[in-house]
Amino acid sequence: ILVTVLALAIFFYRKQLHYKAIINIVCLILFSISVVGLFQLGLISHFLVFANATALVVAYAYGIRAGVLFILGYLILSGVFGYLYVNKILEPSIDLATYSSSRNAWLLVVLTGLLSNGLVLLSLTNMRKQLTNKIKELNEEKTKVEHLANHDSLTGLALTRLAYEKLETAISLADRSQNKVALLFIDLDKFKAVNDDFGHDAGDLVLIETANRLTQQVRRADTVCRIGGDEFLIVLPEVSSKAEIKFLCSRLIKEIELPIAFNDNNLDVSASIGVSFYPDNASDLKSLRNQADKAMYEVKKSGRGNFQFS
Repeated sequence: ILVTVLALAIFFYRKQLHYKAIINIVCLILFSISVVGLFQLGLISHFLVFANATALVVAYAYGIRAGVLFILGYLILSGVFGYLYVNKILEPSIDLATYSSSRNAWLLVVLTGLLSNGLVLLSLTNMRKQLTNKIKELNEEKTKVEHLANHDSLTGLALTRLAYEKLETAISLADRSQNKVALLFIDLDKFKAVNDDFGHDAGDLVLIETANRLTQQVRRADTVCRIGGDEFLIVLPEVSSKAEIKFLCSRLIKEIELPIAFNDNNLDVSASIGVSFYPDNASDLKSLRNQADKAMYEVKKSGRGNFQFS
C-alpha cells in the first residue's frame, strides 16, 4: 500500500517535485523493499535486485563516490543479516510456499520493477539531455574561442592568420581557374591626428566605421582583415581583370574619405592603398604582402589618398 501510494504520488506530482526529490523517494522505496525482503525471507528474497537498482540511481544522482559508499554500506548490512541467519538468530518470518503464491508479493515485485526500470529510463533520458546540452554549450564555446582567435575584438574583422588562410585558398583556386588573386594593403592617412586631437574613442570609432565601409564594398567571397593599428588587408580571389580592382580601389577611397560624426565634430581620414597580384607580382604569401606593402608606401610618398599597383 505504501509503495503504491508513493508511486502514484510521484507520478501525479512529478512536475511539481524536484528531480532529486523524486530520486530520493524512489531510492527509499527500493531500499526499504530490499531490507524488508532480507528481514523476512533472507537469501531467497530479491534484495540484490533492488539494492543494485538503488545503487545505480544513487551513483547517477550523487556521483560514483556516493554509489560506492552505498554499495559498501549495503554489503555490510547484508553481512550482518547473513551472520544472523547462518547462526539461527534470525529465521524467515514468511513461509516460502505462501510467499510464492501470494498475489501481493507478485504485485509488489512487478510494481517495484516498473518503478526501478522507469527511474533508470528517466535517469538515462535526463542524462542524455544534459549531455546533449553540455556538448552544445562546449561547441558554442569552441566557436566563440575560435572566432576570438581569428577575429579582431574591436572591428570584428579577420586577423592576419585567417586572412593568410583565405589567401592560400584563393591562390589554389587561381591555379585551377587561371584567374588572378589581388591583395590590397590599406593604411589610413591622418589617423594619428584623430587620436591626438579627439582621443582614442574617436580613433576606435574611425577603425570600426572603416571596417564596416570596407566590408560593405567588397564581395561576400572577399576577406577584409585588420592586421594591426590602422592597417588593413583585403584578399580578393577570382579576379578576372585589373580594371575591376582599379574601380574597387577608387570606390574604397571615396567611402573612407566620407566624414565620420563624433561629438558634434567630423573626423576626416583618407586611405593609401597598395595592390599586388598573384601570379603577376609574387608566387607566395609573404612576397605578395611585401609587394602590396611597398606599393602602399609609394602612395604615401607621392601624396596619400590614392592607390598604386605593384
